[in-house]
Amino acid sequence: MTGFTTEDFTAWMDRLARLAWPMTLDAFTELTPELGWHFTGYQYSYMADFTAGTRKVVVIDDAAGDVHTISFILAKPTLEGVDLLASLNDFFSSYFAAASGAWGAPIRTAQGRNPVAAWTVPQACIAEVTRSEEKIHAKFLTPQGAMFY
Repeated sequence: MTGFTTEDFTAWMDRLARLAWPMTLDAFTELTPELGWHFTGYQYSYMADFTAGTRKVVVIDDAAGDVHTISFILAKPTLEGVDLLASLNDFFSSYFAAASGAWGAPIRTAQGRNPVAAWTVPQACIAEVTRSEEKIHAKFLTPQGAMFY
């Protein structure tokens, strides 16, 4: 799976941040074709056409029906062992540097087996990057989701 460029990562987080939040899940679903995303018919599941390729996107709403979290895979190298870990570390470091350059110092970091970094982006939203043992995951929190972060 081709990884997002750092420019695409920061551009998508900025694009999502500039949407008119709060927004219900139904209103978001109506907007997704403008983003190049398509509702799959399954609750919370969309397919998105990114420069890096098609990705599944999960969009979660709260009890009031407002979108609070949008998540997708940034990179999932098809390597194994030490090569996979090195590639994931490189991706994570590059996203960390790009996000810090775009939005300043992170508001949260966690080191260890699955490092996490998060930044405040426009409109009090949050962009988060997590490295797991096999992929780099992006999470976008709307102002409604950021309230509980």
